[in-house]
Amino acid sequence: MADNESKFRWDEWRTENNEAFRQALNKTGVRERLFGEKFIEGLEKRRDALDSRLQKAFLVQLTVSLLLAMALLSPEMSIGIVGLSAKAGTFREILLLILGSLQAYTMMPAIEQSRINDALQVYIEREAAEDVTVLRLLKLRYGLGVDIKMPEFANRAMSKWQKIRLILSVVGFVLWLLTYFAAMFAVELLGAVSILRTPSISLSISIILCVYLVLVTITNIFIRAISGIGARAD
Repeated sequence: MADNESKFRWDEWRTENNEAFRQALNKTGVRERLFGEKFIEGLEKRRDALDSRLQKAFLVQLTVSLLLAMALLSPEMSIGIVGLSAKAGTFREILLLILGSLQAYTMMPAIEQSRINDALQVYIEREAAEDVTVLRLLKLRYGLGVDIKMPEFANRAMSKWQKIRLILSVVGFVLWLLTYFAAMFAVELLGAVSILRTPSISLSISIILCVYLVLVTITNIFIRAISGIGARAD
Protein backbone atom coordinates (compact mmCIF):
# COMPACT_ATOMS: atom_id res chain seq x y z
CA MET A 1 0.00 0.00 0.00
CA ALA A 2 1.29 3.44 -0.89
CA ASP A 3 2.47 5.70 1.93
CA ASN A 4 -0.02 8.40 1.03
CA GLU A 5 -2.96 6.02 1.47
CA SER A 6 -4.63 6.22 4.87
CA LYS A 7 -6.54 3.42 6.54
CA PHE A 8 -10.30 3.56 5.97
CA ARG A 9 -12.45 4.14 9.03
CA TRP A 10 -16.23 4.14 9.26
CA ASP A 11 -16.13 6.93 11.83
CA GLU A 12 -14.14 9.40 9.71
CA TRP A 13 -17.07 11.75 9.19
CA ARG A 14 -17.98 11.67 12.88
CA THR A 15 -14.39 12.39 13.84
CA GLU A 16 -14.19 15.33 11.43
CA ASN A 17 -17.46 16.78 12.75
CA ASN A 18 -16.30 16.40 16.35
CA GLU A 19 -13.01 18.12 15.58
CA ALA A 20 -14.83 20.97 13.81
CA PHE A 21 -17.09 21.43 16.85
CA ARG A 22 -14.06 21.31 19.15
CA GLN A 23 -12.40 24.09 17.17
CA ALA A 24 -15.61 26.15 17.25
CA LEU A 25 -15.73 25.83 21.05
CA ASN A 26 -12.18 27.15 21.24
CA LYS A 27 -13.36 30.42 19.67
CA THR A 28 -14.51 32.47 22.64
CA GLY A 29 -16.88 34.72 20.70
CA VAL A 30 -18.60 31.84 18.92
CA ARG A 31 -18.84 29.78 22.11
CA GLU A 32 -20.39 32.57 24.17
CA ARG A 33 -22.81 33.59 21.42
CA LEU A 34 -23.99 30.17 20.21
CA PHE A 35 -22.86 27.32 22.46
CA GLY A 36 -23.84 28.42 25.94
CA GLU A 37 -25.96 26.70 28.58
CA LYS A 38 -29.18 27.05 26.56
CA PHE A 39 -27.58 25.21 23.65
CA ILE A 40 -26.48 22.34 25.89
CA GLU A 41 -29.89 22.21 27.58
CA GLY A 42 -31.51 22.03 24.15
CA LEU A 43 -29.27 19.12 23.19
CA GLU A 44 -30.16 17.33 26.41
CA LYS A 45 -33.89 17.77 25.86
CA ARG A 46 -33.66 16.56 22.29
CA ARG A 47 -31.52 13.58 23.31
CA ASP A 48 -33.97 12.67 26.09
CA ALA A 49 -36.89 12.83 23.63
CA LEU A 50 -35.06 10.57 21.19
CA ASP A 51 -34.10 8.19 23.97
CA SER A 52 -37.74 7.93 25.08
CA ARG A 53 -38.79 7.26 21.49
CA LEU A 54 -36.18 4.54 21.03
CA GLN A 55 -37.02 2.88 24.34
CA LYS A 56 -40.70 2.71 23.42
CA ALA A 57 -39.79 1.26 20.03
CA PHE A 58 -37.60 -1.33 21.75
CA LEU A 59 -40.45 -2.41 24.03
CA VAL A 60 -42.76 -2.71 21.03
CA GLN A 61 -40.11 -4.71 19.15
CA LEU A 62 -39.63 -7.06 22.09
CA THR A 63 -43.39 -7.56 22.50
CA VAL A 64 -43.95 -8.17 18.78
CA SER A 65 -41.01 -10.60 18.68
CA LEU A 66 -42.51 -12.59 21.56
CA LEU A 67 -45.90 -12.65 19.82
CA LEU A 68 -44.24 -13.82 16.59
CA ALA A 69 -42.38 -16.54 18.48
CA MET A 70 -45.71 -17.70 19.96
CA ALA A 71 -47.27 -17.66 16.48
CA LEU A 72 -44.45 -19.84 15.17
CA LEU A 73 -44.48 -22.28 18.09
CA SER A 74 -48.28 -22.52 18.43
CA PRO A 75 -49.83 -21.37 15.13
CA GLU A 76 -53.23 -22.87 16.03
CA MET A 77 -53.52 -20.96 19.30
CA SER A 78 -56.23 -18.27 19.31
CA ILE A 79 -55.05 -14.73 20.09
CA GLY A 80 -56.50 -11.22 19.77
CA ILE A 81 -54.69 -8.08 18.58
CA VAL A 82 -56.30 -4.61 18.32
CA GLY A 83 -59.77 -6.14 18.39
CA LEU A 84 -58.99 -8.91 15.88
CA SER A 85 -59.23 -12.49 17.02
CA ALA A 86 -57.87 -15.39 14.98
CA LYS A 87 -55.33 -18.18 15.04
CA ALA A 88 -51.85 -17.02 16.00
CA GLY A 89 -50.37 -18.17 12.69
CA THR A 90 -52.52 -15.74 10.71
CA PHE A 91 -50.80 -12.76 12.34
CA ARG A 92 -47.29 -13.70 11.17
CA GLU A 93 -47.25 -11.34 8.19
CA ILE A 94 -48.55 -8.41 10.24
CA LEU A 95 -46.00 -9.03 13.01
CA LEU A 96 -43.13 -9.28 10.53
CA LEU A 97 -44.28 -6.06 8.86
CA ILE A 98 -44.24 -4.30 12.23
CA LEU A 99 -40.72 -5.60 13.00
CA GLY A 100 -39.40 -4.42 9.66
CA SER A 101 -41.06 -1.02 10.01
CA LEU A 102 -39.60 -0.56 13.49
CA GLN A 103 -36.12 -0.79 12.00
CA ALA A 104 -36.95 2.01 9.58
CA TYR A 105 -38.65 4.00 12.36
CA THR A 106 -35.61 3.92 14.68
CA MET A 107 -32.90 4.31 12.03
CA MET A 108 -32.58 8.10 11.85
CA PRO A 109 -33.38 8.81 15.55
CA ALA A 110 -30.53 6.48 16.55
CA ILE A 111 -28.12 8.37 14.29
CA GLU A 112 -29.30 11.75 15.60
CA GLN A 113 -28.95 10.55 19.19
CA SER A 114 -25.41 9.41 18.44
CA ARG A 115 -24.54 12.84 17.00
CA ILE A 116 -25.92 14.61 20.07
CA ASN A 117 -23.89 12.36 22.36
CA ASP A 118 -20.79 13.18 20.30
CA ALA A 119 -21.42 16.91 20.69
CA LEU A 120 -21.96 16.56 24.44
CA GLN A 121 -18.81 14.46 24.72
CA VAL A 122 -16.74 17.15 22.96
CA TYR A 123 -18.28 19.82 25.19
CA ILE A 124 -17.55 18.08 28.49
CA GLU A 125 -14.04 17.14 27.41
CA ARG A 126 -13.31 20.82 26.95
CA GLU A 127 -14.94 21.68 30.29
CA ALA A 128 -13.00 18.95 32.10
CA ALA A 129 -9.66 20.29 30.81
CA GLU A 130 -8.03 16.82 30.86
CA ASP A 131 -9.06 16.19 34.48
CA VAL A 132 -10.07 12.50 34.45
CA THR A 133 -12.19 12.70 37.60
CA VAL A 134 -14.08 15.77 36.40
CA LEU A 135 -14.64 14.12 33.01
CA ARG A 136 -16.04 10.98 34.64
CA LEU A 137 -18.46 13.01 36.77
CA LEU A 138 -19.55 15.14 33.81
CA LYS A 139 -20.30 11.95 31.88
CA LEU A 140 -22.63 10.95 34.70
CA ARG A 141 -24.19 14.41 34.71
CA TYR A 142 -24.96 14.33 30.98
CA GLY A 143 -25.89 10.64 30.80
CA LEU A 144 -22.98 9.60 28.58
CA GLY A 145 -22.44 6.26 30.24
CA VAL A 146 -20.42 4.95 33.12
CA ASP A 147 -16.74 4.13 32.79
CA ILE A 148 -16.30 0.49 33.79
CA LYS A 149 -12.79 -0.70 34.51
CA MET A 150 -11.94 -4.32 35.13
CA PRO A 151 -9.92 -4.81 38.31
CA GLU A 152 -6.36 -6.01 38.10
CA PHE A 153 -6.23 -9.76 38.70
CA ALA A 154 -2.51 -10.34 38.09
CA ASN A 155 -0.55 -11.28 41.21
CA ARG A 156 -3.61 -10.88 43.45
CA ALA A 157 -5.06 -13.56 45.67
CA MET A 158 -8.70 -14.52 45.09
CA SER A 159 -10.82 -16.87 47.13
CA LYS A 160 -12.50 -19.83 45.48
CA TRP A 161 -15.90 -18.18 45.88
CA GLN A 162 -14.66 -14.94 44.26
CA LYS A 163 -13.35 -16.89 41.27
CA ILE A 164 -16.67 -18.72 40.89
CA ARG A 165 -18.62 -15.44 41.05
CA LEU A 166 -16.32 -13.84 38.47
CA ILE A 167 -16.61 -16.75 36.04
CA LEU A 168 -20.39 -17.00 36.43
CA SER A 169 -20.80 -13.24 35.94
CA VAL A 170 -18.72 -13.13 32.74
CA VAL A 171 -20.26 -16.29 31.27
CA GLY A 172 -23.79 -15.20 32.18
CA PHE A 173 -23.35 -11.76 30.61
CA VAL A 174 -21.90 -13.16 27.37
CA LEU A 175 -24.61 -15.82 27.12
CA TRP A 176 -27.33 -13.24 27.73
CA LEU A 177 -26.05 -11.02 24.90
CA LEU A 178 -25.64 -13.93 22.50
CA THR A 179 -29.04 -15.37 23.38
CA TYR A 180 -30.83 -12.04 22.96
CA PHE A 181 -29.37 -11.13 19.56
CA ALA A 182 -29.52 -14.71 18.27
CA ALA A 183 -33.13 -15.08 19.39
CA MET A 184 -34.24 -11.81 17.78
CA PHE A 185 -32.54 -12.73 14.50
CA ALA A 186 -33.84 -16.30 14.59
CA VAL A 187 -37.45 -15.22 15.19
CA GLU A 188 -37.44 -12.91 12.15
CA LEU A 189 -35.67 -15.48 9.97
CA LEU A 190 -37.97 -18.33 10.96
CA GLY A 191 -40.97 -16.06 10.55
CA ALA A 192 -39.93 -15.19 6.98
CA VAL A 193 -39.35 -18.86 6.15
CA SER A 194 -42.69 -19.78 7.70
CA ILE A 195 -44.79 -17.32 5.65
CA LEU A 196 -43.02 -18.42 2.47
CA ARG A 197 -43.77 -22.09 3.15
CA THR A 198 -47.34 -21.64 4.43
CA PRO A 199 -48.56 -18.09 3.68
CA SER A 200 -51.64 -16.86 5.53
CA ILE A 201 -52.64 -14.39 2.83
CA SER A 202 -50.91 -15.16 -0.46
CA LEU A 203 -47.47 -16.24 -1.60
CA SER A 204 -46.99 -13.02 -3.60
CA ILE A 205 -47.59 -10.85 -0.53
CA SER A 206 -45.29 -13.07 1.54
CA ILE A 207 -42.51 -12.70 -1.03
CA ILE A 208 -42.95 -8.91 -1.15
CA LEU A 209 -42.88 -8.77 2.66
CA CYS A 210 -39.68 -10.85 2.81
CA VAL A 211 -38.02 -8.62 0.22
CA TYR A 212 -39.10 -5.59 2.28
CA LEU A 213 -37.57 -7.09 5.44
CA VAL A 214 -34.29 -7.83 3.68
CA LEU A 215 -34.07 -4.35 2.14
CA VAL A 216 -34.89 -2.60 5.43
CA THR A 217 -32.33 -4.69 7.33
CA ILE A 218 -29.58 -4.08 4.76
CA THR A 219 -30.38 -0.35 4.62
CA ASN A 220 -30.37 -0.12 8.41
CA ILE A 221 -26.98 -1.83 8.67
CA PHE A 222 -25.53 0.26 5.83
CA ILE A 223 -26.80 3.61 7.14
CA ARG A 224 -25.53 2.88 10.64
CA ALA A 225 -22.15 1.79 9.25
CA ILE A 226 -21.55 4.87 7.10
CA SER A 227 -22.76 7.03 10.00
CA GLY A 228 -20.12 5.47 12.25
CA ILE A 229 -22.56 4.12 14.83
CA GLY A 230 -20.79 1.40 16.77
CA ALA A 231 -17.37 2.72 15.80
CA ARG A 232 -15.30 4.87 18.09
CA ALA A 233 -15.17 8.51 17.07
CA ASP A 234 -12.02 10.08 18.51
